[in-house]
Amino acid sequence: MDVWGEGFKKSILPDEGKKSDTLNVNGTTIKKSISLDEDDKRDIMDVYNKGITVKLASNFETTPIVPYFKNKGVDLPQEIKTAIETKYDFYSVEVTFRSIIDEHDIYLKRAELTIEITDDVEKRERQTRVYKLFPDGIYKDYFKAHAGGKIALDAGLNFALNIPEELAELIDAKIKPEVGINTGIDFDLGSYAFRKAKVEAMGESDKEAVWIYNMSYSEKKNDDYKSIVILKVPEEAKKVAIYAKLKVSPYRTRWDWKNLFRSKSELQLPPLQCEPVKLFIELQENN
Repeated sequence: MDVWGEGFKKSILPDEGKKSDTLNVNGTTIKKSISLDEDDKRDIMDVYNKGITVKLASNFETTPIVPYFKNKGVDLPQEIKTAIETKYDFYSVEVTFRSIIDEHDIYLKRAELTIEITDDVEKRERQTRVYKLFPDGIYKDYFKAHAGGKIALDAGLNFALNIPEELAELIDAKIKPEVGINTGIDFDLGSYAFRKAKVEAMGESDKEAVWIYNMSYSEKKNDDYKSIVILKVPEEAKKVAIYAKLKVSPYRTRWDWKNLFRSKSELQLPPLQCEPVKLFIELQENN
């Protein structure tokens, strides 16, 4: 992982003997809740030398969707039929990143995953774009606890979920979508690990999708996060590429042992920019 490159110590640490309420990383000022002293400097170096690793998976799981439903003899909704008649196909793409944190007092506060989609289609209105993404919309309310479940797509390319009872109890019945996978009919996307976080997502009908995970303090330290996008791809496309970028913001908790009542503070650490990943989607022969 390339954090800052050359000049790291210069760009992040202020002049000797000075204290600051901010960190400066390559010209970006980051506010902290405590002053930057010698302990802060040591913390920063320790964390990025050995304390935290965050990595994007080097491969994306990519699968054409429509052939599956055709082989099953499923009657597709009119919206999907119309897309097929106008020479579009649909692909599911899964992008995963993993956090590995070795020290007990270091946590991730925020992660921002961005994917950019490019193709070789000249007409702008026909270019590959995001059709649907997960998590998004009301699905963000499923991220209220650490729980394992399953995820699939129905014939309308809507996400279908199987979740454990302990997670279902936390979801407001007024906003809860239909839960349940029609095994043998729905397009299986496999297991899915829900993680306790406030999730924001955007990107439908666009060439870029963004997921923002705001983690809770009790977040598991070593974990995988999976984001799924359904792409609408024109038949004339010969090359479709996805460029994924990930930025995370960690922090360290510390106790003031000099204080009789041991006050706790947080040192917000500079964001980590992971090595980006670019892959080409393997298109069907008719594409």
